[in-house]
Amino acid sequence: MLKSLNVLLISQHFPSSNNIYCGRILIEVFGVPGLNPPLEKTSYVSGKKTPLIRIVLNGMDERDDINGESYSNTMPPHKFLSNQQIADVLTFVRNSFKNKAPVITLADVKYVRARTRQ
Repeated sequence: MLKSLNVLLISQHFPSSNNIYCGRILIEVFGVPGLNPPLEKTSYVSGKKTPLIRIVLNGMDERDDINGESYSNTMPPHKFLSNQQIADVLTFVRNSFKNKAPVITLADVKYVRARTRQ
């Protein structure tokens, strides 16, 4: 999900040695026009699980239209995260910031990771 999810992944849930973006979470929750889509009330976050999991695993570096706005910023892959870490942070995002979406399970992440190996 571009840089906004990247910032949240690192800042919200992982050790301080990885926390290089501390203090930017609120900006990223609401997005940055043209660069990072908002995490709040976004169909991209609360929609289908598989695309969101793929973005975390494989990163994203293409222009994307989300809720009628165009965004383009690079998010690196996060394949180094465990399946449980990915499930936890995506479930957190999908149920925070005025979002309400089904949880992402360990099995969901395992399934997508097995089918998107590069």
